[in-house]
Amino acid sequence: TPEELAHPKVEKEAIEYVNWTIELGRREYGLLTLAAMSIGGESRREHSMERLVEALSEKYGLSRSQLEFFYAHMDEAEAHGDPVYDLVREYATTPERQEKIRTALKTWCEKFRAAQEGIFKVAMGVEEGIPAAL
Repeated sequence: TPEELAHPKVEKEAIEYVNWTIELGRREYGLLTLAAMSIGGESRREHSMERLVEALSEKYGLSRSQLEFFYAHMDEAEAHGDPVYDLVREYATTPERQEKIRTALKTWCEKFRAAQEGIFKVAMGVEEGIPAAL
């Protein structure tokens, strides 16, 4: 509805995920953030995007063409993460950098999964969500 578009609601964990990712990029070197986002996000195989598409389709009656953005990302995500493995091999040459990448990747995956689960719940109407600042 126009009201929903004017005053969107999102899941709290989605906002926390975005804020954490922005802060990671501000305080750490670029490869660490890139590795967490690309390896964590683009190499995932847990079908969270499929669940989101299912929720949007069921709850809002959206068609395949209306959900094309999500379908395109499902098909291309894995290939986007592959080059980052090479960058990590080349530039994460100290045990400290390697451990920072492992820690950031683990945290990123936990936060992203919580955000995806929350988005699914809001999309299905299980949770109301919180107002999103535009």
